[in-house]
Amino acid sequence: MRESSKAPRSHRCANVPHRRSVDDAAASEQLGGILGVPLLAGDETLGILLAADRRPRSFRVGEVELLASLAAHAAIAIRNARPQHHARTCAELHVHANTLYQRLAAGDEPAVPGDAPAALRP
Repeated sequence: MRESSKAPRSHRCANVPHRRSVDDAAASEQLGGILGVPLLAGDETLGILLAADRRPRSFRVGEVELLASLAAHAAIAIRNARPQHHARTCAELHVHANTLYQRLAAGDEPAVPGDAPAALRP
């Protein structure tokens, strides 16, 4: 079942606590303004969508709402892509296992590790 997209309500935060490591990373990249919104799919937080500007600035409410809307759409796309990726990986593993079985049944040497699907490689 696919979720519909609904942007979370935006909140204005005048004084958001900063971590020194984040401030240092922003400074090293010469970023003056950073806006981050969570990538939420239901109750699951998948990550953060960031927008940045090299100029020191604040973000307007409309910009926050736009980024939140984009994050909502992106989170749903990521969540909906997971089962498809899992199905592809399972299909690859099935084909590989079947190939190994056929080689062994025919008395051939098993495949070398480089023949394994990416999901089986270290």
